[in-house]
Amino acid sequence: MTTDGADRESADSGGLTEVRPVRPEGRLRLDEPTILRRWCLTADPGSGTLTMLGEGRRPRVFPLPATGRADAVTTVCLATYHWEIRPNSGFTWRMLLLDREDRLAGAGSARDYPRSLRLFPPELFEPLQAAGIRVVSEWYDTPQALEDAHPGAVGRFILASQHRGQRARNGLIAALIITVVFAVIAVAIHLATH
Repeated sequence: MTTDGADRESADSGGLTEVRPVRPEGRLRLDEPTILRRWCLTADPGSGTLTMLGEGRRPRVFPLPATGRADAVTTVCLATYHWEIRPNSGFTWRMLLLDREDRLAGAGSARDYPRSLRLFPPELFEPLQAAGIRVVSEWYDTPQALEDAHPGAVGRFILASQHRGQRARNGLIAALIITVVFAVIAVAIHLATH
């Protein structure tokens, strides 16, 4: 079955569900042709597998809920978090594959949120519900909030960058406060001696 023109596919033949990114309108951006060509998420109830292609060199294979395995992917979580490293800020989107305990079983690449919507609108993942996988969208105020909700979802580098940015901001605030305090003391001393 092809929907949304010839560029969005969700094949449902023999129980097989295939999800591919949508070709956006207009000119493609630098990495989009590769994503469109390589990225695919396939649920195959016959083999009991969910296969993710285009996220790394090799296909990643996960069990489906029908297998009854504890590590089966039961949820595709479309997680978005806000990041801020002064003077920049933005939103990052990441597809998370969660097991029945909401533990991270796997994840797609972290992508810029507005750009990700061009290829991966939320409704794209709805056909996975036929394979027993629910689809949810979650928003987080910080990378740490996402990491707290789904350990391993953000990655150490991003968290370290966030913490360095917060420490730098806190250091600047502390320096400003100390400067103001010294200025007030200097003015008080000057007024007291004159």
